[in-house]
Amino acid sequence: MIKSKASQRKEIKENLRGGIGALDFTHIFEKEELSGKANMFAEVMLRPGESIGEHPHGAEGEIYIVKTGVATVTDCGKTQELYVGDAMWTTGGETHSIENRSNEDLVIYAIILP
Repeated sequence: MIKSKASQRKEIKENLRGGIGALDFTHIFEKEELSGKANMFAEVMLRPGESIGEHPHGAEGEIYIVKTGVATVTDCGKTQELYVGDAMWTTGGETHSIENRSNEDLVIYAIILP
């Protein structure tokens, strides 16, 4: 399947998981297009000061991959910075959050796997 950027659905999610701001989501592929292999594949932009609040993952896992900017993440209570190309995997009751503490936009890929 080939999907042009123009055909990818855009959505704004406010105060996601108790976080701050109105995040821009571009759904690269919809859940129905992923044949049960993933539940979400999106590009997410966090402006300076925006965040996704800390939340757990049960049976589903989530991957963050930094495309541009610097992400401040918590992974099971441990905080660190991720840079372009760095990735994070959370699953099985683990918790995570992400925040843009920089002065530049942060863009990540977010993938939720069943």
